[in-house]
Amino acid sequence: MQGRSGGFLEFDSYTGRPQFGQTWFEEIMSRFDKNILIRSHQPNAPQVMYDGRCLTIFTSSAYKHYIAERTIALVDLEEEVHSVADVKIEVV
Repeated sequence: MQGRSGGFLEFDSYTGRPQFGQTWFEEIMSRFDKNILIRSHQPNAPQVMYDGRCLTIFTSSAYKHYIAERTIALVDLEEEVHSVADVKIEVV
């Protein structure tokens, strides 16, 4: 499950992909000097994680058994983005 603390957590039993926690997230964000991460296509993940610094959007209609609506994220790149609160999220 995403959103937990720690580094490497486990391999997802459904996809086989590695799952990482907040410790790993903070390390990578610090290494690249970034404020937020916008990620996609994990329909069962929390939309906002890691103290408002990680946003999950889901844009595919192929997984309707997971989620009925799709989301997009809009960012004004002329403004500084510090957290997910600075991102407009639209349901489509």
